[in-house]
Amino acid sequence: MKTVILTTRHHPLDDRLFHHIAMTLVKDGDQVIMVSSAEDSEGSNEGVELCSFQGADMSRKEKRREMMRRLRRAVPDVVIAPEPFPLMIAWEYKRKNRKNLRILFDITEWFPSGKDLERWGRLGGLFLAPLVWFHYLMAAFLADGFIFGENYKGRLLRKLMPRKPHVELTYYPSRGLIPAVIPSPPGNELELSYSGKLNREKGTEAFLKMVGKLAGKEKGMKIRLMLIGFYGNAKEKKYLEDILAQLPPNVSVEKHGFLPLKEYLGRIASSHFFFDLRERTLENRYSLPIKLFYYMALGRPLFFSDLPVIRSVMEPPSFLHLVDPHDTDHLVELLRKYLQDPSRYLEECREAQELARHEYAWENIAPQLTDFIHKNLNV
Repeated sequence: MKTVILTTRHHPLDDRLFHHIAMTLVKDGDQVIMVSSAEDSEGSNEGVELCSFQGADMSRKEKRREMMRRLRRAVPDVVIAPEPFPLMIAWEYKRKNRKNLRILFDITEWFPSGKDLERWGRLGGLFLAPLVWFHYLMAAFLADGFIFGENYKGRLLRKLMPRKPHVELTYYPSRGLIPAVIPSPPGNELELSYSGKLNREKGTEAFLKMVGKLAGKEKGMKIRLMLIGFYGNAKEKKYLEDILAQLPPNVSVEKHGFLPLKEYLGRIASSHFFFDLRERTLENRYSLPIKLFYYMALGRPLFFSDLPVIRSVMEPPSFLHLVDPHDTDHLVELLRKYLQDPSRYLEECREAQELARHEYAWENIAPQLTDFIHKNLNV
């Protein structure tokens, strides 16, 4: 079987599309070709053929032409697309060239998403959101089946199109991606990291305020802070860098932009705690954070905003603290208890690693992907 993964938003080495879906199909003996317009990338990587191009300055018409050309060259049996636009290109290819092609819609985002609305502005969002919503439903109608990244994002389509086959494959990390680092309790030096989109909505402000207050209470401790990601816009950058400039002198800051998944995991593996303090907006309340499972697999105490979607997938274990991101005093209090009790810290690190290894590993659910494609889609 030959599969093309067709995307406009995702990097060719995207964690889900490349490291999980593509690698699973390759290990099953399939030929997989990654076509992304996010980066110029050719060649082979871990058995996956990369056939991607840089489309940042291309019009939609030019992107469509490049993707269509790659589909005609590949002659796939299956196309997996995570966005409406490439899915519609795949459907056009199917209609004109390959009637027995199967198209899967891999749904891990809301359409339109908050970042779309932010990019268009309030007025633009008012006019463009209905159009994006229409394209999303049209793409779903044209797809032969669905891969849902989580329950909430699949509910509407399961109700509207109950006869279409689907499988739910959430964001569990592959065991082979997790660095083999043995946790050690913080001593006089504490390492912390925060990653993703660096803005208030994603919790960077709440995190920095917590770091500042903790540093003020633990003046004899050196805190090394690593920020990995990109600022939302110039206004957010200035606001957050003003906060960084006001951090106590016992805090040092290191910054990185986008990092490939393996390098990213290697960078953060020395962090003593992990955080995701995003605002509890409507979209965030029902969007399962991918980081939850990667951080758990690395084996550290976790501090996440108290979101209904997290409680829907697990009863919070002792190492997972679901918090009010704006209750800085409570966050600092929880952290200081770990600093005062190294044995508790190590015990909960072990608990996190064991739970991730046995319950929340990609290897446990990967066979569902190949079974779904071969049995339900008859490929």
